[in-house]
Amino acid sequence: MRVAIRALSRPELPRQLNQLGSDVAMLLLVAFAYFALARLGLALASINPSATPIWPPTGFAIAAILLWGNRIAPAIFVGAFLINQLTAGSIFTSLAIACGNTLEPVIAGYRVRFAARVSASLRGHATASSASGPLRARRARPTSLAAYPSFSSKWMTQRETQRE
Repeated sequence: MRVAIRALSRPELPRQLNQLGSDVAMLLLVAFAYFALARLGLALASINPSATPIWPPTGFAIAAILLWGNRIAPAIFVGAFLINQLTAGSIFTSLAIACGNTLEPVIAGYRVRFAARVSASLRGHATASSASGPLRARRARPTSLAAYPSFSSKWMTQRETQRE
């Protein structure tokens, strides 16, 4: 009986409902923003009503994916589907285009996050190796017969060989 009473009086439930409400609001806001930017982009169409040289929703979608992760992708899909339903008319065509419009920012977000991880891991290596160049040159100075003016060229040479 105690277990049942504890389950009913969980204080986390209101927080979970509040979080769910804010997530739904965020999804609706992103879908509306995507739709509005797409409408703006389609206003610039000149040859065909569904072909435009400028498509602002793609940049917005990539930014949204980078900020909030892939969980925002359904909102992008809904916004893309609704705008394509206005222009394409066919449900199948709208679904296909919406899938492509959703996959674009998801893949771009994945590639940007991957490049950032690779860059961060290389940055740590490059910092350590470039910082050790002057130490090696200074350590090599007393044991070699090189004159003081060649100190900087030795350091630069060691840095170049580290990069290769």
